[in-house]
Amino acid sequence: MIETNISEFNDNVKVHYKNQKIILPDEYRKRVENHWESLLSSGKKFFNGDGFSIYNIEINEGCINIFVGLTDYAHFLYTIHKNNYEDNDCRIIHTSVLIQTSDNKFAIGEMNEDTAFPFKLQFIGGGIDKEDIKGEILDLEHNIKKEILEELGIEAENKDIVKSLKPCYLKSGGKSNFLSAIFKLELLINEDELKNLLDKHNEKLALKMEMQEIRTLIFLNSEKEAIEEFVINDKREKDENLIATLEAAVGIKPVTDFSIHTDKYVELKDISEYSTWNIIKKIDKGWSDDDKYYIKNNVGQELLLRVSDISKLQDKKKEYETLCKISKTNIKMSMPINFGVSSNNKLVYSLLTWVNGDDAELILPELSIREQYELGMKLGEILKCIHTIPAPENQQKWKDRFNNKIDRNIRNYNNCGIVIPHADKIIKYINDNRYLLEDRIQTIQHGDFHVGNIIITENKEIGIIDFNRYDFGDPWEEFNRIVFSLNTSIPFVVGQINGYFDNNVPNEFFKLMALYIASNALSSVPWAIPFGKKEVEIMLNNIDEMLKYYDYFNGFIPNWYKSELFKEI
Repeated sequence: MIETNISEFNDNVKVHYKNQKIILPDEYRKRVENHWESLLSSGKKFFNGDGFSIYNIEINEGCINIFVGLTDYAHFLYTIHKNNYEDNDCRIIHTSVLIQTSDNKFAIGEMNEDTAFPFKLQFIGGGIDKEDIKGEILDLEHNIKKEILEELGIEAENKDIVKSLKPCYLKSGGKSNFLSAIFKLELLINEDELKNLLDKHNEKLALKMEMQEIRTLIFLNSEKEAIEEFVINDKREKDENLIATLEAAVGIKPVTDFSIHTDKYVELKDISEYSTWNIIKKIDKGWSDDDKYYIKNNVGQELLLRVSDISKLQDKKKEYETLCKISKTNIKMSMPINFGVSSNNKLVYSLLTWVNGDDAELILPELSIREQYELGMKLGEILKCIHTIPAPENQQKWKDRFNNKIDRNIRNYNNCGIVIPHADKIIKYINDNRYLLEDRIQTIQHGDFHVGNIIITENKEIGIIDFNRYDFGDPWEEFNRIVFSLNTSIPFVVGQINGYFDNNVPNEFFKLMALYIASNALSSVPWAIPFGKKEVEIMLNNIDEMLKYYDYFNGFIPNWYKSELFKEI
């Protein structure tokens, strides 16, 4: 039997109806027909009417699209009467409702003795029917409102009784792998008042000679201890989604991501930790080629999963080993947990801890100048810790490596066909200061160190993410990315420099930073050309700003660093 799972259900679920009969394979259809004939020959008086069955589920950007077609009652009965689940089984979707009274009691229905399931405990609810079809959509809310009215006599729009009716959980799995869309009904009346309403409703039904589906209501305190006691001690027959829903409502059972129980993440399922994950959400931010996922496991731990093609195995292995080294500096970062291959050796993955907080570029503008500066100081200290890890002994000399890069950048600019105003001043500064590259020490580099890869926690701690562009080189080159941070917070950038050098910044640093920023600026225009005119214009504007704060390279300390803004800090 498939494990019963409870997932989030809100406006992310849409049920699409197609008025066509689902075609079953011949061998399977024969078994359905044989079972139907055996029921009729045993004296059962069934009518083989239409029913609904799920034939496909698609998940896209968090939206769950469930596609339903027509089947028949014989298909449904065959499914529920056998003990094993098969792909071609009738898979219905129905609704139910978790009712909570004003005195914090959950209300559960006990079925009448004349129903198909006498004395069985279950939530109020029922199957989808043709009244719920709205064009090409099956309206789940319409269905549950109808069931609440039919079984309890409560109008969902009655504001004297109903506080709210909202989607709550989506149950999957269980013996037949049916789906149950579970709503939550919060009432403004207490246990006794709800009992009286049901009694009056049943009396009206009896007078009209209509079926009374709910014999009585069972009430449970909406607390963990009460639900645990009910699960252990109550031996009555129960609907298969009852216990799982109650346990989820009080925090005993985890509420999982529905996509985990589908084929959406099939390529991840052979990762050893997969069975412990309750939530998987793909992350679409960033420029990395990796597929990234937010994970939450069954003990509430938040994780980051990075997945790449197996062709990158050796590179990703080195990257993971590098993360292990950096993690020993005890900075706040995504700590390595596991590394391996998945999807039949087609993918390589790294599993890391999640850094909780908000993007620095969102938080910094909301802070005072002093707070921005102080966080920048912390960032500079963190960067200095990262740079304590030396480059490999066989690393190419920095002078040779970066001069080759400069030559390439100048050549690509000259061949790109776009003119950067005052490019001669940029190139002159670069060539005049190449000598600074001599005998530079080399360390590990983050490779993309700017506000876009910095997290600020609730306690104003700094977390560093996305080391996938790590490299080895002159540690001071790492400051070439601060141009991406300037638009967010100049105080933060100034703090980063001062924190790194403990408020004693050498002139040689500023000269080298200007060299690295100038070289990057020159290369940015050829880089932007494949992305279109708009991206080229952005780069040209950035270069214009750079020229201004370096006074067209008549100086090497940027004017934003010398600003009057920081004299009081």
